[in-house]
Amino acid sequence: MRHLAFTAATLAMLVAASVTVAVEATRPFRLDVEGGALVAGSDVETDIGGSSVSVDPDVGPALSIGAGYALNDYFEVGGAFHAASSDGDLYDSDVDYTAITAGLRCYPLGRAVVVRPWLSVAGGWYHAEADLNYISLFGPVDDDRSENGGGLNFGGGLDVPIGRRVSVGGAVRYHQTFGIFDDPGFLTTMVNVAVYFGE
Repeated sequence: MRHLAFTAATLAMLVAASVTVAVEATRPFRLDVEGGALVAGSDVETDIGGSSVSVDPDVGPALSIGAGYALNDYFEVGGAFHAASSDGDLYDSDVDYTAITAGLRCYPLGRAVVVRPWLSVAGGWYHAEADLNYISLFGPVDDDRSENGGGLNFGGGLDVPIGRRVSVGGAVRYHQTFGIFDDPGFLTTMVNVAVYFGE
């Protein structure tokens, strides 16, 4: 909850500061880096020796590197690499996610405004790795499990230009996996920096 409050406060400051910013960063190509946190996730369950083991994930770090190409003032196609990690509550168990996705970003107010809200949807390959530490009848066990599958993510955020080729902003995304363990989902909150180029 503190991470969500921090992200909301950061976005509020960006909106307030953007009143005096000239709109410049509207070139068609975008490269961005996002850093933040996996703030919530569903339990991850897997079968070990005929017994079901469940991990309830806690807050952990998240990173995303993306690129996009503006089709017009309202729509952009692009792709991204995502990574997120979460410590669990089962004897220091943790779950790591990586993904490569492609999709569409929509700017409802267009790209030529001072503060640019956006919505996105993307899908692609997801990988999850669970490091499960637990106590069995025979003592402590450290068991690593990994699975590949698909997934979708839905998100939204704000971009605020701070010069001719740079913008800063924030984003929130929900990721839903398919075919990985018991199809867990997770939420990330991010702060991003984007660089624009092209004509």
